[in-house]
Amino acid sequence: MGSPEHVEPAEHARRVRAVFSTILVAILPWLIAPTKVQPDTKLDLTVSPWLYLSRAIDAWNSHAGLGELQNQAYGYLFPFGPVMAVAQSAGMPAWAAQRFWWSLLLVVAFTGTYFVGRRIFRLESDFALVAAALYALAPRVLTVLSEISIEAWPGALAPWLLLVAWAMVQAKPGQQGAARPVLFRAAAWTALLTLSLGGVNATASAVVLALPFLAIVTAPAAARRWRALAFWSAGVVIGSAWWLIPLFVLAQYGYPFLDFIETARITTAVTSVPNVLRGADHWIAYILDSQSHPVWQAGWVQAQGLIAIVAGSVAAGAGAAGLIILSRDGQRRPAASFATTSAVLGVTLMAVGHSQFAGSTVADSVRAFLDGSGAAFRNVHKADPLVRLPLAIGVALLLSKTRFSARRSVRFAGVGVVVAAVLSPTALWAGRGGDANSYSQIPPAWISAAEEIDTLAQQSGGSTLILPAARTAEFGWGKTSDEPLSALAKSPIVVRAAAPLGHPGATRILDAIDDSVATATAQPGLSAALQRMGITRVVVRHGVLDLVQSRPADRVEQTLAASAGFTKLRSFDDLTLWQVGSGETADVVSYPSADLVVSGGPESLLPL
Repeated sequence: MGSPEHVEPAEHARRVRAVFSTILVAILPWLIAPTKVQPDTKLDLTVSPWLYLSRAIDAWNSHAGLGELQNQAYGYLFPFGPVMAVAQSAGMPAWAAQRFWWSLLLVVAFTGTYFVGRRIFRLESDFALVAAALYALAPRVLTVLSEISIEAWPGALAPWLLLVAWAMVQAKPGQQGAARPVLFRAAAWTALLTLSLGGVNATASAVVLALPFLAIVTAPAAARRWRALAFWSAGVVIGSAWWLIPLFVLAQYGYPFLDFIETARITTAVTSVPNVLRGADHWIAYILDSQSHPVWQAGWVQAQGLIAIVAGSVAAGAGAAGLIILSRDGQRRPAASFATTSAVLGVTLMAVGHSQFAGSTVADSVRAFLDGSGAAFRNVHKADPLVRLPLAIGVALLLSKTRFSARRSVRFAGVGVVVAAVLSPTALWAGRGGDANSYSQIPPAWISAAEEIDTLAQQSGGSTLILPAARTAEFGWGKTSDEPLSALAKSPIVVRAAAPLGHPGATRILDAIDDSVATATAQPGLSAALQRMGITRVVVRHGVLDLVQSRPADRVEQTLAASAGFTKLRSFDDLTLWQVGSGETADVVSYPSADLVVSGGPESLLPL
């Protein structure tokens, strides 16, 4: 029997520190507003994930009462959706399932960056841990973690994609035969990792692929980089096919809602070079609601907090200095070439459309492109991993140099960098890593209302319209972002979404309905119009926060009470359920075109 492998005490201690650090990173998400459910990405994944995943298989979403093409819903099929579904099946409450997903995300990013530091940049273990922590807990990660964490997932996989690509270009001359199996294995791993990126946000997934691409094309010519690029490209195509092909179908037939949401002027307004370098590049982090409260609390702290600004700027400066030191290291020239190219490219992509502080001279042209054919890349902050990973490595490199300096001032500066690195995830230490209006649970009254709606739908069919419309679902009891009844009910729910995916005509008529019910006066043709649309029930929701700026629910109630064809069925605390007409959908009547002339848009159908 062979003797156990002997491990030096120093090496054992390094391994212990690495494992301990990984566990600590995994614990951090559980300290963010414990027991509180956050409005992260998709409400359905905390309410009924398996049901939502079954709907995501189809391109057409009939659950949205008037019907729509789903926007990249298939992307939830892996890995985000199954993780949440399995967590729920294992008995985890909604808030714990979220934290489990966040822990997975941070640990994947942390360990991947650690190995990048060790294998590509040849950092000592402790300094690789510094780089890993800076990347995993980067400002943009904390900005989106409690709000739309799926945007951070591709960045978490980016270091692993980089490691695989790096292995492709490490074959030495004269080892062509031995290199081929390496390329095949690396291509297979690339396919698996690309598959795991998910397709919820195709742009974010595509952007991080630039990191392994740059690692290959900046490799020395002797590395046979073009052959490696061919194998890598094959892996990317195979791995992305499951979410890329449906994306092409969506682009062909889907409603171009990107033309009617945020513009490039908004998304690039905050991407100055200093903001990009320190990681405060997400435009939503700078927005206040109508009552001057941050829309995203953690993002606001990272973008606007004094400590975060100073710490982030120092860390960014240290990272840039570390990259300069790396560029002078002849033994690590390929790694230096990759890191510098990635950082410069990332800064350029995000800052080139910024026209204000230290702005770009071609900003107007860039914004025009982003508002036109380049609309999919309008949210330029998604290029953050291209900058964040090299700068995190740069900080670690700088600290590794200052440790051995004989000059006291240099060592003192190194201590300052360490302090800045520790303080940079300011939202965590300030206890503001979660959303300010998170909630413990959806009120039982909402669950009862959903059950009643489903019972009535089984009896008489039809859809349920939610009134009044609101830009986002934010109530006195909490913020869900998505409409709660849409996630709770199994029958079709009609709601005017902030980013509508259905036919423009459907959106226009829903806006007209919202205007008409806010008049607090009788609307003679409203009931008949709703029945023709297949709507047999209306739910009036009270308790929507004023900051959402929806119509007054009391006026909606007055309108329905004064209008013929509406019957109040019952109330569920701050929800009121109304029946439309007899509770059954109306027969569709066709008219010869010669006998009917309508002058106007879809909203003109209401008074007919």
